[in-house]
Amino acid sequence: APPVHVPTDGLVAWYPLNGTGEDMSELSNHLDMGGTAPTTDRWAIAGGAAAFDGSATMSNLSFDGIGVNESHTVAFWEKHPADEAGVILCQRTGPNTTGNKLHYGYRGANDGPCIDGGCMGMDFYSVQHFTPFTAELETWNHWTLTYNGTTLNSQIFLNGTLVSEEPMAQPWTGSFDEGIVLGAFAQTDDDQSHFI
Repeated sequence: APPVHVPTDGLVAWYPLNGTGEDMSELSNHLDMGGTAPTTDRWAIAGGAAAFDGSATMSNLSFDGIGVNESHTVAFWEKHPADEAGVILCQRTGPNTTGNKLHYGYRGANDGPCIDGGCMGMDFYSVQHFTPFTAELETWNHWTLTYNGTTLNSQIFLNGTLVSEEPMAQPWTGSFDEGIVLGAFAQTDDDQSHFI
């Protein structure tokens, strides 16, 4: 079971990432290991975190608990070593169409709100919401990203503080039914993910 500080009401997955991809929630959305390496966590505990080197992944072929366009929250600790694009979590399959392919993570530089790159956010392929600033690198940060499937409102919290809020232009039409991926996924070089 998750530790007592983790809320369990509505919990669909909780990954300690301390050497395995085991989901500690009751839904058992376990992940297969794909090249991650154990590393020191934010408490300086050896092996207490997983390092993703740009090609490493953790994934599964099915994920229970979140339906199409269902409201949800994703929260995680991470330390990002490079100012670059990088997916933290994404929907494993789905067409590259507007509203599909949910991704949470950093994005690279563009002419939109993230000119310098390294902004945190979410996208449903071309429907996007990213912070208008670059996160501090080489520092442990706690991110919480929420999506309301009824109002389409999305929020991004950094270390407990709301830093960005806006409605998504369209609802999420994808699904986690065929699994999720943590880390890199095979599309383009821009999708390589380096983080702990």
